[in-house]
Amino acid sequence: MRIFKNIPDKLELVVTDLSGNYVSGLIINYEVIKCSDDSVVYSGTMDEIDSVYTKEITLTIVGEYRVKYITPTSYENGFENIIVDDYDNYKGSGGGGLTVEQDAILRRICGLSQENYKIFNPVYTTKNNQPCMTSAIIRIYPTATDCNSDTNKIAEYSIEATFDTQARMTGYKVVKE
Repeated sequence: MRIFKNIPDKLELVVTDLSGNYVSGLIINYEVIKCSDDSVVYSGTMDEIDSVYTKEITLTIVGEYRVKYITPTSYENGFENIIVDDYDNYKGSGGGGLTVEQDAILRRICGLSQENYKIFNPVYTTKNNQPCMTSAIIRIYPTATDCNSDTNKIAEYSIEATFDTQARMTGYKVVKE
């Protein structure tokens, strides 16, 4: 995900059960870590709104960050990367005027960063007494309303994951359909 320094943005996470249904009522913690020195710049508990776990953050230093979503033991933790840019530098480099193709690519990137993002048909296997999702379909949407109603999808992806006998992920692949 790409955001701009000093501009508030939201972390969002959806947790699903083995049937692909959204899970609510969990305590989801998060950490935002600055990659250059591994310092934790934000941490805490996410808020829940309609089965979406969310937290607003404002990053003030340009750079790369890693977000870790810490879920209860029976669920998989999540991770994402954030690139923080200076908006004035971005705007001055022509970043504000995107071509139609660039805009489409940017929308896909935002979707894969788990913005207006939905998982369908998850398949699980059990490794070391833990459920591990081995495949699913990801659909991304232009708005939260489209995501909730499964309309106007931007793109669809198939995902595959492999795990060792200790339930540690050994491979992960996402392919645009």
